[in-house]
Amino acid sequence: MVKAVGYYGITPHEVIMQHRKMSVLHFFSGRRYRKPVVCIPALISRSYILDLSPGLSLIESLCANGHDVYLLDWGMMSDEDAGLSLQSVVCEYIARAVDRVQRVAGSKRVTLLGYCMGGTLALMYGALRRAKRGDNLIMLAAPYDFEAGGILARWCSKRHLDVDKITKIFGTVPAHMIETVFTLLRPTAKFRAALAFGGSYQAEGSARAFAAMDRWANDWVAFPGAAAREWVEWFYQENRLCSGRLTFNGTPIDADDIEAATLIVAAPGDAIVPADSSRAARYAVGSHDITYREVDGGHIGMVASKVGRSQLFPLLTEWLATRSG
Repeated sequence: MVKAVGYYGITPHEVIMQHRKMSVLHFFSGRRYRKPVVCIPALISRSYILDLSPGLSLIESLCANGHDVYLLDWGMMSDEDAGLSLQSVVCEYIARAVDRVQRVAGSKRVTLLGYCMGGTLALMYGALRRAKRGDNLIMLAAPYDFEAGGILARWCSKRHLDVDKITKIFGTVPAHMIETVFTLLRPTAKFRAALAFGGSYQAEGSARAFAAMDRWANDWVAFPGAAAREWVEWFYQENRLCSGRLTFNGTPIDADDIEAATLIVAAPGDAIVPADSSRAARYAVGSHDITYREVDGGHIGMVASKVGRSQLFPLLTEWLATRSG
């Protein structure tokens, strides 16, 4: 049994595929549902945010409820990955991973569950593959309308950011730069987390949960230069996806081509991906089975805190129960 290197999640797993630096993890569960769940995280943070600590792990919850769960772990990108484009991520990395999962699970139909940027990538893959009825798409805190991207959208505007200068110097957007940006977005986040821990440190599991979150919050990943330029210019500066002008190799990426049942979840308190940005996908996806919900918490808290356990995890359990046969 091969385990993923540098993966600090808590749910037992094995690696079923590796493609360059990406690993596909398969988690052990008492499988009751045939349709596999493929989790796709953001490129710029470590994937184990979805499997952080006991009782607060989205993956643990899915497994406990009988789902066959897989996770794309991007690994640690570096200068040698500077040429990795979003098209390669979607059409090569995600496509290969989904194909392998389908073979391992013995199911042509899948549930794509994307978090943050991963939700946007999942939507693009679903649009290109024309995801059919019987498939599922779940987008958690995923941006779609980048004009509604809040402070981050303003910082990424042409007026304030020339991403080409950064990538020409470094090849990537270095991890420490990404950490600085998100620290400035939420400057008191770590302080508030420490205060919250101080008020509950005697509670069972609180020290372990705090340590796990602190490790993840300091474990940033470099953003490959080509993908970073495209993400900033095509999405934040030009809003190509939402406006229907995004293409890969001349093929339009149109959310209206998605017939899969779709669940979109946002958090009004999210400072990284405002709810308005996520909500816009509700009106773009072509499926007749679309659900939009909002949960408390912020961008991270909605998937990796008591809020996730009390609100998001039960929502996913209920929604998937009738769509996973």
